[in-house]
Amino acid sequence: MTEQRDTRGRMWPWIVVALLVFMASMMGVLFWKATGDPTHVVEPDYYNKAMKWDSTATVRDESIREGWTVVLDFRPVPGEMLAEAGAEAPNTLVVVQLKDSTGMALTDVAVHVRAYFSARADRIFEADMQAMGQEYGAAFRLGPPGLWEFEVLARRENPPFNFSWKGSRDLGEVK
Repeated sequence: MTEQRDTRGRMWPWIVVALLVFMASMMGVLFWKATGDPTHVVEPDYYNKAMKWDSTATVRDESIREGWTVVLDFRPVPGEMLAEAGAEAPNTLVVVQLKDSTGMALTDVAVHVRAYFSARADRIFEADMQAMGQEYGAAFRLGPPGLWEFEVLARRENPPFNFSWKGSRDLGEVK
């Protein structure tokens, strides 16, 4: 006579193991999705920027009170700049015009620009702008059309100037 084993209850440990494996794999997938999202960005040096927020806001408010304005223009890159660049050639010349309350161009200013595409804010483009007559310019390899943000920081002896421009290369500034 053959002996029959009682197999009732032996399936439950395997169900528990399967649920644990499923939970661990889902946690891994969710972690990968959460950390691999190119639209999520943590502002670099955020704590120090937050500590200096009052002075930054004061500079911005003084710039507005002085009537200073920024005009951004997007132009094709000149051929001589393309020849120097090589494989990663820039596709857009970003031109900044700084004006005072009378409409006169601000000169003798050191201009720095930070730019990023809103949908891919982890890729930040930065450049010190070069003087081009009464304008300042730098060539960037900007990506797709859409909403971009440009932070313009102009420095001179007194007073400093800080301005943020948000808009589309194709449609202009967004208010």
